[in-house]
Amino acid sequence: MVIEHLTVRVPLSLQAAYLANDAAIWTATLAAQPGFISKETWRDAATPEMLHLIIRWASRDQWKAVPRATLEATESAFAAALGQSIPIQSCTDLDVLTPVA
Repeated sequence: MVIEHLTVRVPLSLQAAYLANDAAIWTATLAAQPGFISKETWRDAATPEMLHLIIRWASRDQWKAVPRATLEATESAFAAALGQSIPIQSCTDLDVLTPVA
């Protein structure tokens, strides 16, 4: 398993709309992709405008195989529904470690 960790800065006044549209558009699209496992959104307690999106994939190859055209069309639909584009601040690729006995 691999984790895609995205951070975005979303004004508090937009967070409810952001979360609703993210679930309806982005999560729905990702869930249809081979290898998608789950997605969670976390809010930074120290900086509430910062949201952390934790997306679990079965493999890095499956994550990276999502077609660019699918990603671009999904982002266009998301920005249109939200009424603006929210840029990704960072994208981190994390490996899950298994404890050694």
